[in-house]
Amino acid sequence: MSAPPAGDPLPWRAARVTLRRLRADDLARFQAYRGDPDVGRYQGWEPTTDADAP
Repeated sequence: MSAPPAGDPLPWRAARVTLRRLRADDLARFQAYRGDPDVGRYQGWEPTTDADAP
C-alpha cells in the first residue's frame, strides 16, 4: 500500500465520526453497501464484482 498524497486531509476526525480511505478489509462492507438496491437507486450504480471494486 502506498503512502497518501501530500496534503491528504484523511483521516479526518470529529467528535462522532472518523473519515478515512477504504482498506482491503473494507471490501465485504463496501460490496454490501454497493449491492443494496435502495442505495444504488439514488446513487446510479450497479453491483460490481470484488475484482472490479476500487
